[in-house]
Amino acid sequence: MNSHPDSTPAGDWLFQHQGLLYGPVPAQLLLDKVEKGELGADTPVARDGEPFRRIADEPVFAVQVARAVARFKVEGEARAAARARRRRRIAWIASIAVAALLLAGGAVRFVLWAEETRLFGPDEALLAALEIQVSLPVIQLAPVGEGAAQQEEELLDYLEPDPAPKGKGAGGRGSRVAAASAGGRQARAAAPDGLATESRYDQAAIQLVLAREQKSLYPCLQEQARSDPTFRGEVPLTFTIANDGRVGRIWIDRPGLDEGALGACFRKKMAAWRFPPFTGERPSVSLSFRVGS
Repeated sequence: MNSHPDSTPAGDWLFQHQGLLYGPVPAQLLLDKVEKGELGADTPVARDGEPFRRIADEPVFAVQVARAVARFKVEGEARAAARARRRRRIAWIASIAVAALLLAGGAVRFVLWAEETRLFGPDEALLAALEIQVSLPVIQLAPVGEGAAQQEEELLDYLEPDPAPKGKGAGGRGSRVAAASAGGRQARAAAPDGLATESRYDQAAIQLVLAREQKSLYPCLQEQARSDPTFRGEVPLTFTIANDGRVGRIWIDRPGLDEGALGACFRKKMAAWRFPPFTGERPSVSLSFRVGS
């Protein structure tokens, strides 16, 4: 992480992204998003009660923005070079194939050989530069108490599917969850006796852990793309956090992925994640990875 503690602003910040207002969030979370390219130089940011300014115009963020722009330019040039190499390789292979077909008339044998040997399989340079984006997390508290039994059953069915779950595409129950209260505040839910119960998890702390750890799942997505060249699009992920701070249940809301190699890889990586311990009801976290442009 390239931020400097002595230049990091105190307090929380608001920011606008794709027409929506987010926050308040810790300044460190904004710095992480700048480093990952999720926030650009023109992203409006502001302290609570102050006017919005471009993040590049805030002195405490200016260095990170400049570094990010330079790094993304270099990475873009690397991707362009990789695509150019791939086009040259395909052109070379195509010329060899045409010559072989003209000389031997073995069109059918060549096609079968190319398929068996994965001649046109995924390019390793392109896989290394595979674009992966992560949505903002949604943190929610499971409903409990009288009058919410059906909602609780549906949520548990969403978070903890049967061993052979029915296929559910993105946009199901998981897309309708509501965000819990902001970091530092306590989430409250109605208990069966009519009293209020408190879940003392810290949303801001959860967001910081996610910002730090979510890249550990990128190799899983790259390996899935390596084994399946058509693997692209949204990969919705939902998991729960136990009171000891460990990741509990994990579910990938895309048919064929939850019980496959990608689900196994996610579970192995996320077993090492640690959130701050808390008391009360457990929260669930929903986010989505977008693979490819």
